[in-house]
Amino acid sequence: MTLKINDTFNSYKELQDTIDLFEKENRVQFWKRDAKTITSAKYHAPNLYKTVEDKLNLRYYYIKYACIHGGQEFRSKNKQLSSKNQRNHSGEIFKQLPKQRRLTNDNKNNVRHLMKLKVNKKLLQAQLIQQTGNRHVFQDEHMRKCFELFPEVLFMDGTYKLINIRCPVYVLCVENSFGKTDVVGIGLLMTEITESINWLIQV
Repeated sequence: MTLKINDTFNSYKELQDTIDLFEKENRVQFWKRDAKTITSAKYHAPNLYKTVEDKLNLRYYYIKYACIHGGQEFRSKNKQLSSKNQRNHSGEIFKQLPKQRRLTNDNKNNVRHLMKLKVNKKLLQAQLIQQTGNRHVFQDEHMRKCFELFPEVLFMDGTYKLINIRCPVYVLCVENSFGKTDVVGIGLLMTEITESINWLIQV
């Protein structure tokens, strides 16, 4: 799909759906580099606000998107750096970006059902990876409860060569009021870029 100059959209959702489709078809991912909401225009651009105040379904009156790998064409005389940058947009790397690894609602419901049946958690995780081809953060109910009770300090460490798929295993822990350490999450990341680490912490 090609986005063209002067394309128009009737809502922010319509714009986002178009961008999502463009990302998948072209194996790229964007982030909002700059944005100004219609609501904020009421205070710093009142004249503009008067012309768009009835179009709240658009949400923003200005958005600037950029590629997560820099947002500009990269050229280098160093062939190794140049080839490395090209791999950033490969199909395998694209599939492992946090946004692409999110479970669908159907998968989430299926996981919740299986967890209630007390299936083997490691086998469930392996099945998810096989079905979706994605790596996920794993939390059971006990892990989630521990993190809700003791969110003040989060420890995270990456362990390499633990599994044979060439990706680090991140262990997230908290220390409770008794000085005991509880594991509150396990994460598998294919790329250790800033966005992936942020996603791992926030998920």
